[in-house]
Amino acid sequence: MIKVQALDSFEHSGRRARGDCFEVSEKVAAALVRKGLVRVVGGEFVKGPQRAGGAPSSASPAAQASPQTTAKPSVAGAKKRGRKKKTTLEASS
Repeated sequence: MIKVQALDSFEHSGRRARGDCFEVSEKVAAALVRKGLVRVVGGEFVKGPQRAGGAPSSASPAAQASPQTTAKPSVAGAKKRGRKKKTTLEASS
């Protein structure tokens, strides 16, 4: 069990006021810390997943992602591609 202190009031197995100290399991403590509701004041608390012992994995490492490309702006004065506007002569015929 891990002893935590409430940073703000919230409800967890009853009302917890700001500054209250109480004990919870590691799993619950991790969830409350992630939400920013408590801080750990006592007990062993391990953040994040544990690394497995033994030989490193034989699986290939993840490939690097390609850099994201963006469209280049048109050169000043270049015509935009798109639908041509009708002229007044074409509209009357």
